[in-house]
Amino acid sequence: EGASDPFSMFSELNGRGRWRPGPGAEAKVETRKVFNAERKALQVMGLGSDATLEVVKAKYKALVKQHHPDANGGDRSTEDRLIEIIKAYNYLKTVVRGAG
Repeated sequence: EGASDPFSMFSELNGRGRWRPGPGAEAKVETRKVFNAERKALQVMGLGSDATLEVVKAKYKALVKQHHPDANGGDRSTEDRLIEIIKAYNYLKTVVRGAG
């Protein structure tokens, strides 16, 4: 109270020493932490970190239809990509939550 504060460093602390947001500060929206394995799996499937389980399932179905050898006249050139997609989906379905 009696100390000089020329740079207003302490003006944002309330009387109990706790942080108080300054004027115009918005509350930060809390997002869930995305680990590297999940980030990589989402990247393999071309999804963002906000994807729900329903979105993951829909994208998986579309990608399997696109890369499966049966859909490509027996061409197995995209088989490695298909394996990556299957592994990514199997991981994501255990960590991603539904829409509700």
